Amino acid sequence: MLSLPIRSRGLFGIVAEYSSFLRKAEPALPFFMRSTPIPDGVSDRVRKIWNFGGENSLSKRPESEAKAIPDLSFDELKMLLQKHTPETDAALFRYSNSIANQLFGNKCYVRALVEFSNVCRKNCKYCGIRKDMKGVRRYTIPDHELMALAKFAYENKFTSLVLQSGELGTETRISWLCDMIKKIVKETNDGLRIVISIGELPHKDYKALFDAGARRTLTRIETSNPKLYAKLHPKDHSWQERVDVLKDQSAIGYMMGTGVMAGVPHQVPGDLANDILFLRDMKASMIGMGPWIPSPGTPLGDPFLAQMTRITQRLEGRPWDRSDLKKWYNEDLLKQTLRMYACARIVCYDVNMAATTALEVISPTGRQQALRAGCNIMMPNITPRKYRDGYEIYTKKAEVDGGGADTLIPVGTIARVDKVAAEGGRVVDWGVVKDPLHHLRKWGGHPPGLKGLTSASS
Repeated sequence: MLSLPIRSRGLFGIVAEYSSFLRKAEPALPFFMRSTPIPDGVSDRVRKIWNFGGENSLSKRPESEAKAIPDLSFDELKMLLQKHTPETDAALFRYSNSIANQLFGNKCYVRALVEFSNVCRKNCKYCGIRKDMKGVRRYTIPDHELMALAKFAYENKFTSLVLQSGELGTETRISWLCDMIKKIVKETNDGLRIVISIGELPHKDYKALFDAGARRTLTRIETSNPKLYAKLHPKDHSWQERVDVLKDQSAIGYMMGTGVMAGVPHQVPGDLANDILFLRDMKASMIGMGPWIPSPGTPLGDPFLAQMTRITQRLEGRPWDRSDLKKWYNEDLLKQTLRMYACARIVCYDVNMAATTALEVISPTGRQQALRAGCNIMMPNITPRKYRDGYEIYTKKAEVDGGGADTLIPVGTIARVDKVAAEGGRVVDWGVVKDPLHHLRKWGGHPPGLKGLTSASS
């Protein structure tokens, strides 16, 4: 049953009213807000994770005893991913964090994110910059400004630059992007790993971008369930075509990155378990997952927001505030996302995994908690504020990572990143290229296109 706090339990009538609210509201609430009792038949591997460390654990385990378990079953993952007790969550996060510590020590690594264009030909139902979204001021950052941002990243030892945009696979856009990447590689002495997050393109275009100097990709599948994917996208979008793009990227030699959303409408716990197995089986080198945050004005966001409004209206006159539901929702969504990170670290082991900016929208300490649950990558947004308001793929995205309205280079970025990392128990390893160990192993230690940086990466 959903466990919601109330401020007073002094009267039987209040408790009865609270129970009545739960019976009415619970079916309409997302699954991750509903607690699941721990069954009797818990596997030894799940029990080992839930018993890991902590003051109240059944046994003290040295950090070296936390091991990756790549063959966790669907049922085991489903159990680990569900909401049980604060103690089971804490033990899961300690276990995954222990594995991350064995791999990376107390270090984390940074990727400078530039959202260089919000022009998009797709109409994903959840996205705030979808093609038919009204009121969006479309932009593409001019060449000289994009080059200045790349130099800022290079000179401040980010070592990796993420070029992200809406999906626009025209011949003109691909030709321009190839030229831009070549210029960045030349101007920074090949000192940046170029990551492209630009959606679905044919093999020839991704090959051209690789030849120009791009080395990493991030193309999120959003869900491993084709039926759920169909509910999140228009009919002309294909789950299989997106999977084929990921396979193309890997075959070309990219460090392929992908990920999913947690908490989307129509999602069930089994979907998340299958998502982890999908990431494992696709041999992703980088994982970028995050919570779904409803965007007003979208086909997916508006019905959900209306539903939550109807539920909050039932709270009028109760011994708790209407605002409490949003707080409980965000807290539970954060925990669900953290459980995804933890399970991905346990199953996928030596991949790079980003503590995404969306976490900070639902919690001021979201990224810090992700760094303590197995993540080892941060992607601070260095997009100039004058453009950032146009890239609100979800509500309040533009507010994350600050930046002055009139400055090209975001003010205070380095200090802010160091602070977040320290609060997450990590130290940023500035100037270190951290290619995924997973990718290096896949290519026998000699991935295509990495030149002399491989040894520093491993």
